[in-house]
Amino acid sequence: MKLKIIRFNKIYKIGCKMPEIITAQIKDKIANGLREYMEVSGLDRSAAIRRLLERGLRDWKLERAINEYRDGKISLMKASEKAEITVWEFLDELDRRKIPLNVSMEAFEKSLGL
Repeated sequence: MKLKIIRFNKIYKIGCKMPEIITAQIKDKIANGLREYMEVSGLDRSAAIRRLLERGLRDWKLERAINEYRDGKISLMKASEKAEITVWEFLDELDRRKIPLNVSMEAFEKSLGL
């Protein structure tokens, strides 16, 4: 039986890399916003920072994928993979932002095996 350690709501097997600790200096305005977020969300500082960082990275990945798709650098499928969302979610996001498709419906259906 392998020993498991539970930390940060994840299970890590002995020998696996533990979460990285990151430090950063932030301006007072950001620190005040963080304290407000902690108070409203009921999270401790570490959990609040993790949640906000995850949200920021998710938004950044989506923006990057949309920009690359709009500029014709990557396909619809690749863009949805980069954004780490389904192709349907990516299509909804393009529609919400009024960004036209760079692919014919025929090519899209073919890529889905339809």
